[in-house]
Amino acid sequence: MRKIATLALILTPALAQAQIVPKDGAWTGTPEDATLSDGCPEAMAPALEQMAAQMAQETTTEIVWNGTFDPTQESLAAASQGVEWTRADDDTWEGAITLPQTGARIGTTRMHITAPDRIESQTTMDVAAMMEAQGQEVPGLDTCEMAMMVVLTHAE
Repeated sequence: MRKIATLALILTPALAQAQIVPKDGAWTGTPEDATLSDGCPEAMAPALEQMAAQMAQETTTEIVWNGTFDPTQESLAAASQGVEWTRADDDTWEGAITLPQTGARIGTTRMHITAPDRIESQTTMDVAAMMEAQGQEVPGLDTCEMAMMVVLTHAE
């Protein structure tokens, strides 16, 4: 009897932490924070801040999750183009952002669902790789990164 009770105590937390299922419908992405790393040259700051501001536009998208938090599913293919996703756990996905034309890696992203109506997305872009992908080489950007937090909320 003790073995059964011990097994129940071990399994109960795992069962209680079932995957959060996101709601289908309209989702709004709201940028909350965009930062540049210390490795970005001061002279580049205005241009990079402008780039971050352009990326930081609020958007609303209709999403059908099909009962599971999974950015690799077909209904999200357009939004995930160029991202190679890996499941970190039931509520978190991590991705490598690559250019579809060349396969060059230009950043990373992490999506974490915290509630059926809230997903947090953290993206970090390698500025040197982004510039090189556009045919521009700017010296001194080896450790320059742009990070952005976007919170997705379900529109009731």
